[in-house]
Amino acid sequence: MRTSRSLTVFMAAVVLTSCTATGGEPAPAPTGPSFDSTEAVVAFRQADRVRFANAAGRVWGDVPVKSPDWAWSADAGHFALLDENRLHIVDSETGEDASQPCPCHGLGVLGDRFATISSDGAALLLFAPGAEAERVPLQRPLTAAELVAGGRERVAVAEPIPEELADYRGQSALFTVDATGALTPLIEGKSAVSIWDGTTSPDGTRLATVESPSGGACHTQPGVFSLRYDETNPVQERAVPSDPAFTRAVLGEVRMTTGLRWAGDDLVVTFGPNPGCQNLLAPRYLTYRLDDGKWEQLAVGVLELGFGADGRSYAVELPDVVEAGESSVLGAGKFVVTNADGTRKEVGDNVQGFALTPAEEAAGEPKARPLPEPEPIAGTTDRGAPLDTEYRDLAERIADAAESGDLKALESLCGKCDAPTRELIGTPEGREAIRRALRTHPAVDDRSATYPGLAVKRCVDEPVHAEACTAQQIGDIGLLGLEPDFDIRDGLEDIFRAPVTGSVRLEVDERGDAHWAGRSSSAEPYKVKTAVEGMPESYFFMPPEGDYYCGIFDEMAGCQGRTQPIPPRPESCGEGPSWGGGMFVDSSGKVDFLCAGGVMFYWGDKSEPGPEDRLAVGQTVSALGYTCTAGEQDMRCVHDASGHGFRMAPDSNDQF
Repeated sequence: MRTSRSLTVFMAAVVLTSCTATGGEPAPAPTGPSFDSTEAVVAFRQADRVRFANAAGRVWGDVPVKSPDWAWSADAGHFALLDENRLHIVDSETGEDASQPCPCHGLGVLGDRFATISSDGAALLLFAPGAEAERVPLQRPLTAAELVAGGRERVAVAEPIPEELADYRGQSALFTVDATGALTPLIEGKSAVSIWDGTTSPDGTRLATVESPSGGACHTQPGVFSLRYDETNPVQERAVPSDPAFTRAVLGEVRMTTGLRWAGDDLVVTFGPNPGCQNLLAPRYLTYRLDDGKWEQLAVGVLELGFGADGRSYAVELPDVVEAGESSVLGAGKFVVTNADGTRKEVGDNVQGFALTPAEEAAGEPKARPLPEPEPIAGTTDRGAPLDTEYRDLAERIADAAESGDLKALESLCGKCDAPTRELIGTPEGREAIRRALRTHPAVDDRSATYPGLAVKRCVDEPVHAEACTAQQIGDIGLLGLEPDFDIRDGLEDIFRAPVTGSVRLEVDERGDAHWAGRSSSAEPYKVKTAVEGMPESYFFMPPEGDYYCGIFDEMAGCQGRTQPIPPRPESCGEGPSWGGGMFVDSSGKVDFLCAGGVMFYWGDKSEPGPEDRLAVGQTVSALGYTCTAGEQDMRCVHDASGHGFRMAPDSNDQF
């Protein structure tokens, strides 16, 4: 078996005559009956070394790790590693290492011998401990081929397909090779795959592979093939989960596999985010059992999960925020062995992967861990902080009324709502949109809570980003089915924001009482997109009717258009600019009519405004310290800090 390009799978259980104790101090070599390789049930990797543990959690060994290619012998009496063109075969009872040159690619077993492919692709190389290598010429040479998985009677080998003949870059043809060198395509047609990993079932009849056609480094979409080893399989679609948990983890378009192993006759697969491109959060790592084409979720928040004899399970449990680096490309966590009675033993930290002995893996029976239940109403904000009781209680009352279709209760609760929200509660679709919003996590400030929080502020699904999505926001993205957006200003692709329509804004008054104010006041949908470096943030919008052009900048909020009455032109506004064609309030709280030589509030990223740029009656937008509200025939803008502002209509206006 070779290790994945996405995950190093360690198939080794070695006891060395000189090893290191758990705490890092030198320990004497075990002697007598305890020096027995069958005692080991698992090997695990910590940074650049492999260590071993028995069923009771005793840890020993300290084997340097350089190579991604490891393999157990069928009886676990030996293990092999391929390291810098040398093959090492280690006796697990004595620790004796017999190495020899091996210019070859990939490592597995064929029956009771280790197997690999010669670097020239012309032969299968077979190694038995203590014996000379046997070179078996292949039926035809395979260019740049690699052995991807071993087996009882045959091995699996991948040969890259020339780009001019491939459907996409990185495709290979998958063959089986038997002990005579005979080649058999594993899949009908070109037997084409984009293989990342492969593992053979304990009974030797099936091959599971990670199939991952990629559109680039940040467009990895792996799934699983399950192939019969003794026949040419029909072309198949890669298997990928599609349950609500997978959707909530936002793994539909980009993902990685971090675990692939057998547990008896079943396959156990872990999916997670792409480390270089997505935010690494423990709730996004989902483990499934795949049996006869059906997925069953087993766990959340583990890098890998495995099962062994006597009801044991093994897991690398991840911290809330996963850190990846050179030695742990996909992350690392706490390695825990759990017995059938639920007792747990921590056997190592900073662990990146593990491998069960062949006998332990064959005896495994998958069993689901306790899974989190989605809350009807979230108890935390979009940042994970506890949500105030006033907001949660009101959200529950609104959700209950929307679910039951109690229009009288909704109208009472929505007495202070804006017009778009009052209109929304009158339709079944609108009530469902409100219910769905209230199942998300709100953004909270000192006077309001808005569901979903993404209707107030966007997040970015990238690691180590100032606006990186939280675990709560990731779940909301999946729940709402939001699609990623692209921001031309900074080149970000995976931006997520929720629409204002259907959002729910709750506010607290001076007495501390919560009420339903309507929908989100976020100005984010009206933010101007520009690729000009250094361009200040700005927002443009229009009222429901008429030709007012309004905007918010750092230095002011204002509207341009006809209004009456207009005071006399002041001396400060010369003869050139127009006077009184609009009103503004600036950052000092000053309110006045506009003296402008042209249009001040207009879209730089489009030629004409559209329906999406018009506010609804009663809609409020807030940004940069200003708040503007649309009426049926007027616009009102306020400088939040001073409370100063204006109201402007075609036939009237006010300053305050």
